[in-house]
Amino acid sequence: MGIIKVVKYFFIVLTILHISGLIAEENKTSGYGLFLSPESCLLLGKAKQCDIQVSIHWKVSEPGSFCLYNYRSKMTIACWKNQTHASKVIMLTLEKDAIFELRDQKTDQLIFQKSLKLYKKTSNLRRKRRNPWSFY
Repeated sequence: MGIIKVVKYFFIVLTILHISGLIAEENKTSGYGLFLSPESCLLLGKAKQCDIQVSIHWKVSEPGSFCLYNYRSKMTIACWKNQTHASKVIMLTLEKDAIFELRDQKTDQLIFQKSLKLYKKTSNLRRKRRNPWSFY
């Protein structure tokens, strides 16, 4: 793959990430929920994992004690007491989609769930229909 194609894909990825960040920013100001920025990661070439910095924001209507979890790794990312909203920036290395959950710390009830999608750029190469040495 030439350098021009790599640069082209890089700008496409940046555009997608920027647009998803704008959408998440719009949702943050208009209501309650769990918001990720960016919401996806694109693997280029033969990369097997994605290293990404994710900004996570949540907002609820009533103050409470909440914890943010990574569902796949069963890991607690952060907990807050007596809050209606919070933000956290984390670095992730992903090999498959990540699912984040905001849960009530006392009851363990699921409040919000959001996934970070992992996309792989596939090759557009196609085998020719006939071999070059074939006459027919």
